[in-house]
Amino acid sequence: MRRCISLVLLTLATLAVVPTRAAMASGACADPQLTGFSAPGRIYAGDEVTGTLRLSCAPDSDIQVSLTSDDAKLTVPAQVTVARGRDSVDVPITASTDRAAQYVAHVTAGYAGRTLSSAITVSPGLKLFQIPESTRPNDVSAFLTFTGPVPAGGLTVEVASDDPAVTVPATVAFTQVGSYGGEFRATVRPVARTTTVHISVTLGTRTLTASKVLLPPFDGSSSMKIIPPGGGVYGLDGDRSYTVLLSNPAPDDGLRVDLKVADGDSTIQLDQDYLYITPGSMSDQFRIHASDVTRTTHTEIQATADGVTTTIPVTVQPRLTSITGMPATVQGGQSFQGTVNLAGPSDDDTVVALQQSWGIVDVPTTVTIPAGSTSASFTATTVPVDSPSDVTITASLGDGTADGTVTLTP
Repeated sequence: MRRCISLVLLTLATLAVVPTRAAMASGACADPQLTGFSAPGRIYAGDEVTGTLRLSCAPDSDIQVSLTSDDAKLTVPAQVTVARGRDSVDVPITASTDRAAQYVAHVTAGYAGRTLSSAITVSPGLKLFQIPESTRPNDVSAFLTFTGPVPAGGLTVEVASDDPAVTVPATVAFTQVGSYGGEFRATVRPVARTTTVHISVTLGTRTLTASKVLLPPFDGSSSMKIIPPGGGVYGLDGDRSYTVLLSNPAPDDGLRVDLKVADGDSTIQLDQDYLYITPGSMSDQFRIHASDVTRTTHTEIQATADGVTTTIPVTVQPRLTSITGMPATVQGGQSFQGTVNLAGPSDDDTVVALQQSWGIVDVPTTVTIPAGSTSASFTATTVPVDSPSDVTITASLGDGTADGTVTLTP
């Protein structure tokens, strides 16, 4: 019986010793101390990085380590938990994207009366990255800005393209101290079909991406259109610019676009018989000159390139000819009338702009000549004057103007 009791006691003693030895083997302790705090020495605005806290030994229960930052632009959690049995813990550190110059922030960890600090230099980070639109759609000129001015020593950005059609430098250095960014160009090779390419820039842990749609060169399967200028065309207008716009960029040897007026109509004349759209571009302009017409006249412009043809209708309206009916003199404070006249009737209402040269006469900003008519009247008002004063009223329509002068008397 005694032997049985002794065996039981020996077994219990053995069980009590085993976990203590295991705990000692793992380095667990009841009184760990802070022994190290490491963090990246330099980061960039917008970065989310990790620091590391180390203890003298693994605690035998979870402990809380307090954290502070002496700059609000660099944030850390108020505390982190070191789990039982672990002798280190990661510390998340975030640098805000607030607009700021390079600065140094200190992160401090505290536990059991001991503190450790780590100094972190925060440089400006990426703020914006874009590839602006261009008149040459397959040109890639990328532009980026930083959250603050470039510091001494500059900022170097990593660059990448996800398609071999666009080759970018591996890195771009921005060295102009005080600048807020800049641009870099990429090399583009022709594509056989519409291709979307993504270009990315990386600084620290932050990556920004912009996309560019590359177009195959213009060919017989492409399209084009003619874009008219704003406003109407009137008789004797001499500088109305039209734009030929391609759906795809001109090929490497450029593109000839032949121009003509339909059926040889002489209502308008073109300033050239063809355009040469330079390689990579998508548009060019030509001008027309309108003949004098006494009625609304319709014609058409045709453009042809590589077997592709497009047309645009052109309507030429009768021009403004004169202002009539205004008195030579009028007493200040009295009203008077004038009449604007066209070279012939129009199929549409014609809005003529009016303007006076001096504020002692007030005229409406516009006067409308009804469709089918050749004239319309307007009423002007005046203010009293102390001496004879000349005022000119100018009517405008398209490229044409007409003046009328009245003298105000006391």
